[in-house]
Parts: sequence; structure tokens; C-alpha cells
Amino acid sequence: MRGGTSKGPFFKEADLPRDVATRDRVLLAALGSPDARQIDGIGGAHPLTSKAGIVGRSAVAGVDLEFLFAQIQPNADTVDTTPNCGNMLAAVVPFALETGMVQAQGDSTTLRVLTRNTGMQCDVTVDTRGGVVQYAGNARIDGAPGTSAPITINFLDTAGSVCAGLLPTGRVLDRVTVSAPGMEAFSLDVTCIDNGMPLVIFKASDVGCTGYEGVAELNANVALKARIEALRLKVSVLMGLGDVYLGAPVATPLDPRHRLVTTKYNPARTWTPENAVGIGGAYLCVYGMEGPGGYQFVGRTVQMWNRFRQGGDFQDGKRWLLRFFDQIKFYEVSASELEKLRAGFTYGQHPLRIEQTTLRLGEYRQFLRDNADSIAAFRDTQRTAFDAERERWRAADIAEAPVLAEEPATPSILLPSGSEAITAPVTGSLWQLKVTVGQQVAADEELLVMEAMKMEVSVVADTAGVVTAIYCTPGTPVNAGDTLLAITPAEAS
Repeated sequence: MRGGTSKGPFFKEADLPRDVATRDRVLLAALGSPDARQIDGIGGAHPLTSKAGIVGRSAVAGVDLEFLFAQIQPNADTVDTTPNCGNMLAAVVPFALETGMVQAQGDSTTLRVLTRNTGMQCDVTVDTRGGVVQYAGNARIDGAPGTSAPITINFLDTAGSVCAGLLPTGRVLDRVTVSAPGMEAFSLDVTCIDNGMPLVIFKASDVGCTGYEGVAELNANVALKARIEALRLKVSVLMGLGDVYLGAPVATPLDPRHRLVTTKYNPARTWTPENAVGIGGAYLCVYGMEGPGGYQFVGRTVQMWNRFRQGGDFQDGKRWLLRFFDQIKFYEVSASELEKLRAGFTYGQHPLRIEQTTLRLGEYRQFLRDNADSIAAFRDTQRTAFDAERERWRAADIAEAPVLAEEPATPSILLPSGSEAITAPVTGSLWQLKVTVGQQVAADEELLVMEAMKMEVSVVADTAGVVTAIYCTPGTPVNAGDTLLAITPAEAS
């Protein structure tokens, strides 16, 4: 069946082997993998047409169907059920109706579907006039020829899947200035959004494109990719992603059973000790310095940074301990032992046991296959506990945050004649003021630095000009949109 711009066979869950390894062999055989042409199966010799869907009735209250998406690569012998596919999701309800798993509800049928890959639920609506699935229609999407009947998917609880909310910065539109070594700084308007996946959206013309370039042309544009990567790093901080906190090392537990997906602290933890180890969802973070907030606290360890000296396991002129693709194993010690280790670690005492090894993707995937049943059972237990806690919140009427009184409006400020206001991009406090009244500034020059949610937010000049007034002082709180200072543009002055 085709779902959106993807295609693949759908199976009733009851018709496939319960053993995951055997099931995966069936899927590989059906698609014809591993073979680049998938000549011995029904795969389309392309990742978009080498997918499979597994559908079953659900025992979860309020859910009609459960869907497991499987990605099969044409030239590989692996079945990946980690990601989701919204395109294939569109075919779940038509498949269930056509195979008699569910019955049509009238002229349109809406069913709730739980995607097992992510644990997210959605309502899927299909045209069923006459009691059968209607495929002819006038709806069209890019990437699929012709027109068909529309299928509507209403995703539930997707806002803020990773970030703090649908609009992580609190605004629909942000003006950001991007700079990187060897690159001329540029400014553009972006929308930062997290509705199931964190995204930054911007006009193609703002990065010198039309939006009609092909994949090969875009991939060959090295300068464009460098600009987009610099933009990604810039907005990741604004969205609360990035390095998590001041370059703290971030890792992912290899065993999915070690990943914590739980409700968030309310209120959040207000203090994190130096070298604390926290896990949040699929991420593990070691906090290199004392600070506020943080992930679910699970332990403490030795220093990840060595601020003042080289030696021991801190080598190559680097002040940080870990490198990309390092694998970390922790072992238990007493509190007194940990204090002794910390006292000497940065001086080269108590060296780590470091072994040279290789993380092999094939071996890791085999580990996931070998433990698939246990991993699936763990995720089911985790999801059940999560839902139960949410229900307890609803029963206690604390599931939703209370509506707070609006911040008092900042008194209107009469700007000097010909001046333009520089306003606060976020709510926070003023940390550093970099200019004085009467100072000439260049476009994109840093004017002040704010602190918000453990992040430094630089505020720059939109245009060259003269600072004509300052309305803030370091250490004072400011609200998003507050006027911080006034600049008379160079052409006006």
C-alpha cells in the first residue's frame, strides 16, 4: 500500500511470527533484501519504497489500532523499528478497513492509532462513503503523482516532543544573526517549532536558494550546507537543545532499557552539583560545573573538565575528557572513595581504564534484535507507568499548568527622534551591557548579553548607528519585548 510518498506491504500482527528475529527474516524476504534491486521481493529498490507496516487491534483504553513501522534498506539485512514514518501511518486505517479488522463508521471513519515506535497517538480520518474506503479524490501532495482521496491525521500530544513547547522561543518569528569561523555573518527570520520533531523553518531566498533545487544540487552546495549547519547550531541553543549546558558531554545509553522517558519535574530541580550524571529520555549528560536545573539525577562521577592543567587522561591540549564515539562504563564506589578520586584525578592520579575498541553498527543492531522482546516489554511497562501517572495528575486536577497573571505591560517609552528600539528577544535578566550612550556601533555588533534558562543570549544591532539611550542596567530582569536601548541609524544621524 502507498502511504503519502512511501510504499510497502502491510501485515496483520497476528499473521507474523511473535519471535522478533524470525519476524524480521520474513520482512526481509518479502521485500527482497539484502539486494540493491530487491529482485526477489516486492521492495521498490529505494528506501522510500522499502518499508513495511504491522497493524493490530489495541488493548489500550481509547485506542483502536496499534502500528509498528519497519524500515528495510534494499542492500542491507536489517529491519529498523526505531524511527516513525508519518507517510506509512496514513495507510494504517485503510488497511485495517480493507482486511476487516475494523468496520466503517459511516461516510467517514476516524480511528485512534498508537504508533509503537514512538508511543505517540493520533486520530486518522478516512473517507468511507458507502461503507468502503474511497481512494478517488482531488487531494494531492508533492512527491506522489495524480490525486487521491484525502486522509487526515490529527497528532495528539506532539507539541514539545523534545523542547519546552510548540514554540520553544515563545515566538512565531525570531530574527537571528549567524556567524562562524571563515563565514561572513548573516541575519534572517526563522520559525523555531517542535511539533513532533524540532525544526527551524526559513525562506529559501534568505540563504540564496529558490526552493526548487534538486537533492543532488543541494548536496553539492558546500557553502549552503555550511551556512545551514551554522544556523542549526545557533537556533539549537535558542530552542534549548545544543550542547545541553556549557559544553557538557552528552551521550546516549546504548541499551534502550537504560533510557528514561518519564514525566518532567514540576517544579524542576533548582540545583545540580558539579559532575552530576543525569538521564533525560535518550540522553545522558555529565554536568561539568555546578548549576541550576538538569536531567533526572542518577549519580555522580569524576571530572569531565580540567580547567587549569594538562596531565593524566587530559591530553592533546584539550581541557575536556571525552571524544566523539567514546563508550563510557560506570562502576559503583562509596561517597568517600569518590571524593578521594576527585581530589587526585585532575592531577593525573587514579587514571581511567581506557581500551581501544570499535563500535560496530552491525553488532549493535544484532544486540537490539537479540534483546528485542525484552526491550519491547520494557517500553510497554514504561509507557503504562507514564500514562498512569498522567491519569493521576488529571484526577488531581494538576495535569495542566495554572494560568498565570499576565506580566504588567512595560510602560511605553518615548524614543529620541529618529531612533529605533532594540528590544529583548526573550524573558530573562540583563547580564552584560557592552555599549554606552553616544557610542557608534556597526550592524550586527553585540550590544548586550542576556541570561535566560542557563543560556547566554546575545543582542546585536540591526543596523549601524549611534546609541542614543539605554533603558536597562545589568542584573535587572526584563520581559520579552521590553525596550532595552535606542539606536539612531547611521543614515538618520
